[in-house]
Amino acid sequence: MRDQKSNRSVLITGMGSLNSVSRNVEGFREALYNGRCGIAKSSEGNEQISFGGFIKDLDFRGQTDSLAVSDELKKKALSLGRRAPDGIKYSILTSLEAWAQAGMEGRECDNTRIGIVLAGSNLSVNEQFRVASEYSDQPEFISPSYAFQFMDTYHIGVISELLSVKGVGFSVGSASASGNSAIIQGYNLVKNGSCDICLVVGTAADLSYIEKHAFANLGALGGKDASIPPESVYRPFDRKHDGFIYGQGAGCIILESSDTAEKTKALAELSGGCIVLDGNHGPECNPDGEARAMRAAIEMAGIECGDIDYINAHGTGSPLGDESEVRAIREVFGSHAANIRINSTKSIIGHCLFSAGVCECISTVIQMTNSFVHPNINLNAPIDEGLNLVKGMSSEHSIRYALSNSFGFSGFNTSIVLKALEG
Repeated sequence: MRDQKSNRSVLITGMGSLNSVSRNVEGFREALYNGRCGIAKSSEGNEQISFGGFIKDLDFRGQTDSLAVSDELKKKALSLGRRAPDGIKYSILTSLEAWAQAGMEGRECDNTRIGIVLAGSNLSVNEQFRVASEYSDQPEFISPSYAFQFMDTYHIGVISELLSVKGVGFSVGSASASGNSAIIQGYNLVKNGSCDICLVVGTAADLSYIEKHAFANLGALGGKDASIPPESVYRPFDRKHDGFIYGQGAGCIILESSDTAEKTKALAELSGGCIVLDGNHGPECNPDGEARAMRAAIEMAGIECGDIDYINAHGTGSPLGDESEVRAIREVFGSHAANIRINSTKSIIGHCLFSAGVCECISTVIQMTNSFVHPNINLNAPIDEGLNLVKGMSSEHSIRYALSNSFGFSGFNTSIVLKALEG
């Protein structure tokens, strides 16, 4: 099948976004351009977990009603999301927004040729913790539906029922690289002809305070000084970086084969992507593995390192992580590294963990199609003055080829290449 279908290109035709700064893609564009930060004080009252990029006060019904889909589809979405956990609601909203932008409703499509790839694993641990706390003394009262709702695959089932998708479906877990890994698997499905259209869904990581405490005990969380204003606390690539700030974010992209996509509606081309391991079970980063992922993605895209003019960096704000990524970028791009604009979308929305790669792919396409690069918020003293780390305000920049990096605990290194469409 690969030999028969490998000449297909893979296009992004729809996107849906929901995060701490916006409820949709257009709001995300405005926030990125203006460098508007979504980091706020945590309401948990815990000194170890002081800040986060939270989705607050979401009106699920109102947000559903605002989407450009039929009343029938809205009614179906409200029914499926009525008693669902927040993560399911986020998946519904972002999938519907992407579905609408791609013009899928009313199109003549074979729904057995449409697939879904879900980014992440252990997506509902907070809900599991809530159920365990509430029913530990009386487990006989646990809802029977919990038997299938606690599984990650429930997200896929809900989206497939909502949109009548009957092709390939599965979830992909690669820690914080899950989003990119899901995009790469979706790319493979479309490129190889397993499906013509694929929804890649990244939903918010619903962490309980147990996981948040574990990250804090590991020393991975930033914002250790709770007296700092929230908008100033997250500092990827700055000398005062002290760890990542948790972010709630969801996103969906629709990938389509160039054989079936309506070219006028395409937003960008997904040219390639690669996942490599660096043989490590722990949280340590590895510049060699990161560099191998970037090189392999560029080679798969059929371009040279010198063709890349923008990098959406993993950029978590971890001192070791930021320094490792800078080393890897310099190793891959050599003297050309100074010509590449580099930013971290995490500085605006927080680190969205499993969905980070999907959210940052959307950020990359937004910047590519609107010819700008957003600032790295709070970048005052860069750890590498020789790199073109975007400071201050957004600036105009024409992007032809972009690289988006996502790395994860236990040695996951991923990169994807996006190409601007002509005209």
